[in-house]
Amino acid sequence: MKLWMVVMKYFLSFILLFIALLYFRVVYYQPMNRQVFSGNAWDNPYEELAGGKPFKVNLHAHTHQWLGITNGNGEHMDVSKAYKRLGYDIAQTSEYNALNGYNIVPAYEHGFGFNKVHQLVLNAESVNWFEFPLFQWTGHKGDILHRIKEDNNRSTVVLAHPKLRNGYNPDEMKLLSGFDLIEVVSRFRISTEVWDSILVSGNPIHLLGSDDCHNVFDEEEVGRAWTWVWQEDKKQVVEGLLSGKAVGVILPYETNSEIMRYHASHTSPIEKLKVVDDTLILSTNGMDSVRFIVDGLAQKWHALKNQEFAEILDSVQHYVRVELKDKHGVKAFLNPIIRKKEGEVLRPIQAAQEINVWATVLYRLPPLLVILLLFRYSFGANKWDVTFVKYFNLIKRKRLVE
Repeated sequence: MKLWMVVMKYFLSFILLFIALLYFRVVYYQPMNRQVFSGNAWDNPYEELAGGKPFKVNLHAHTHQWLGITNGNGEHMDVSKAYKRLGYDIAQTSEYNALNGYNIVPAYEHGFGFNKVHQLVLNAESVNWFEFPLFQWTGHKGDILHRIKEDNNRSTVVLAHPKLRNGYNPDEMKLLSGFDLIEVVSRFRISTEVWDSILVSGNPIHLLGSDDCHNVFDEEEVGRAWTWVWQEDKKQVVEGLLSGKAVGVILPYETNSEIMRYHASHTSPIEKLKVVDDTLILSTNGMDSVRFIVDGLAQKWHALKNQEFAEILDSVQHYVRVELKDKHGVKAFLNPIIRKKEGEVLRPIQAAQEINVWATVLYRLPPLLVILLLFRYSFGANKWDVTFVKYFNLIKRKRLVE
């Protein structure tokens, strides 16, 4: 075997060993107990909207970073200019594992694995570098969420584009906690199935809408998805998102002229949403149709008369969501109206803390087996010594001949 092949063999073995050691560090946390929403009162985040017009917000965009290794083009100022011309109040970056000092909200995107299990970390103080890069089962995802919260306990964690490559699937959402928002509306995917799975399990999570722009110079990537947030101060936009005073919007348009025309002529898709005596009363702006998603089940679309609608909620057991669209296919997604007990304050379920020892052992067995096999067949003492002594002697003999 040639020397370069031996070197490559040991290099790949070291890489595989490093990855196996990462997976061996997994901790499986016992899922938090939860109950479905219930009660005679309603949690309506739109009951008292802040005065004035809402902020138009995009918190997820990427620029050229890490010498071009990551997917991103342009600079921070390019992002700011591109979104400002569309009337955005807040538009910033969330770079991969890097904090941008120009942001109103300190933020970065965690995760660089092949399966796109990513998280946006808002109000972050530091970057968490730990990752399971090749694949992630439910236990790995719970471990990552726990580690992010442990490093930045005051941060707001967002599940980024959860439906992309099935990063987060609906079936596992009843087992995961420790996140605060979900990026339901994205240029890449609409993740309502995952969102409804979270809500059905009794976790009151609100939405975020974002472009997830990677090339600010591509007209198809800017101004396609965003969030309207009702809040008095730009610096408190995250608080507005957490309170649920937000609407996610996505456009079907693809050309720059269509996108600019829409942004120049449209504002928030809703004016008010009230719940009075178990009746939901909705007033919209420029929307033509409405449908309700009740306890995870989507109902039929109904035409809006004078852009208003009223619906009796007596059949709603746990929660109801509202989706709107116009005749051009523009869609708006509202946060859920949730049943609760009188005086109850609904908050996202905190990160799990109790370790499930047996599940942790089962998760660690495969990487342990890989580690043992690597040491047996690649790093065994005899093979190491014989191989390198052989090549050292060969080089020594060549020098003596010369």
